[in-house]
Amino acid sequence: SIFAALQLLLSPGDPSQLGRGRDCQTIGHTKLKWRRAWQIENLDLWQRYKVERTALDNNLYRSRSEGATVPQVKLRSALEKAGDMLAAETQSLDKGLNECFLMHGTKA
Repeated sequence: SIFAALQLLLSPGDPSQLGRGRDCQTIGHTKLKWRRAWQIENLDLWQRYKVERTALDNNLYRSRSEGATVPQVKLRSALEKAGDMLAAETQSLDKGLNECFLMHGTKA
């Protein structure tokens, strides 16, 4: 499910790093848990994105046919697995274009 994939995103690569940094000087964290998640969509922006993605795909196809190689994005394993789970649920990522999900967090 999408929620399981999102929870996986909160699995730190190094758990000893939880509770460090300026945003947690007064609160010691031992784990992270989702409280809410939103999917915000803008149809005009999505349509523009799809056009640009098609143009990029065409450019990469041309470059690859001329012998160019494109390095793949490398993510830590939990992010890779979560991205694969989200991609399967949403069917919106193109791995050939190095697409991946990014996450942004803010203080509550």
